[in-house]
Amino acid sequence: MPASGNTGADPIGGTATSGSSGAGGRSTGDGGVAGLAAAAGGGNGGVGGGRSAEIAFSKLQLNAQFFSEGINVADLNNDQVLDIVTGPFWYAGPDFLRQRAFRQPATKPFDVKGDSDCYAVFSADFNADGWLDIVSLRALGGSEAVWYENPKTDVGYWTEHVAFSGVNDESAALVDIDGDGKPELATVSQGFGGFVKPAWGAVGTNWSFAKVTAQGAWGPFTHGIGAGDVNGDGREDLLLPEGWWEQPVTWTEQPWAEHPAKFWGKALPDESYGGAQMFAYDVDGDGDSDVVTSLQAHGWGLAWFEQQAGTFVEHTIMATRAEEAQYGVAFAQPHAVAVADIDGDGLKDIVTGKRKGAHGVGLGSELDAPAVLYWFKLVRTPGSLARFEPHLIDSVAGVGTQVVIADVDGDQRPDILTSARAGAFLFRSTQP
Repeated sequence: MPASGNTGADPIGGTATSGSSGAGGRSTGDGGVAGLAAAAGGGNGGVGGGRSAEIAFSKLQLNAQFFSEGINVADLNNDQVLDIVTGPFWYAGPDFLRQRAFRQPATKPFDVKGDSDCYAVFSADFNADGWLDIVSLRALGGSEAVWYENPKTDVGYWTEHVAFSGVNDESAALVDIDGDGKPELATVSQGFGGFVKPAWGAVGTNWSFAKVTAQGAWGPFTHGIGAGDVNGDGREDLLLPEGWWEQPVTWTEQPWAEHPAKFWGKALPDESYGGAQMFAYDVDGDGDSDVVTSLQAHGWGLAWFEQQAGTFVEHTIMATRAEEAQYGVAFAQPHAVAVADIDGDGLKDIVTGKRKGAHGVGLGSELDAPAVLYWFKLVRTPGSLARFEPHLIDSVAGVGTQVVIADVDGDQRPDILTSARAGAFLFRSTQP
């Protein structure tokens, strides 16, 4: 388990039950490509704070076992209703009560002090047959991209295709980088940052990796990556903790222009640097893209980085336990982050939480702290710096390595999905 640089390794069914939760969200979640999480970019919005931030969620526990740290939504049975997929299981909407296995589950739930075999899960029609397939980032650190061919039936395991075995970033994201309407997998591989391009319609063909950076020190179990339009030219750029890489007019040109920046922190020197998913979004409404991310996946910190004439100034949203009073909350291990408009005020908020149980180096009593899940409301006040207000959603669910915001029930309000050591959960927004 490496503990230095940006290569800190992460060691490697049931019936849904309902409940209730505390404060939480409102607005339309962005399903993206085949139900991807709401992510970077989007309108700037106006001055926030027009609605009450005390938004309620109802809590549905899909299962109570540790089978996955990835979760997502997609219409898998072609009934025009979103379903939920997490680890080896999927749950048909709209009630999500029946659990089906699309691949062979582990013989028993994973040890909560260890790892799962699913770091993230996405969906797209990879074989172009009109039905959405599943791609899962499985194995230690999510290092294998495996896609499962939709059999167009509710029974039996789906045919498995190992597409790419060099996924070296634990926060890999499926995004449309080249603007052709089909997504690529943003990751690092063999020391390069880039994108894995699916072999659309070619069932037996391995996916290819396009390098867009020069070779760096990125190794297995890298933390932090994203894509977004940083410079406002309409093209998606690559974000890594060390900076951003500008997409040229022809995206296959290599390498992309590098713009160094420090989008990370290291409150725990024994842990690796880099956080989780990274987003480009105009936080302060001044017309350019800022960067939002957690700072240390197994340590502390959440921040937004204000773009000022091409440079970036860090603004802390949450820091260490010693600074809890200053920022209103403190929790370690923010290993999954999502961004979307939770309260319907036109501004994008942040959802993140504690990945309880992942690593133990230097965390001490934080290992026993609750597995919290929070949303952070973006507030813009004229004449003041934009800020994020923390609001507790739950103290049991926490996060794994992927948290998703999507309107699962079509009520024009964003819901939140997370899967970690306490099981898989859906938090439905219940705000009128």
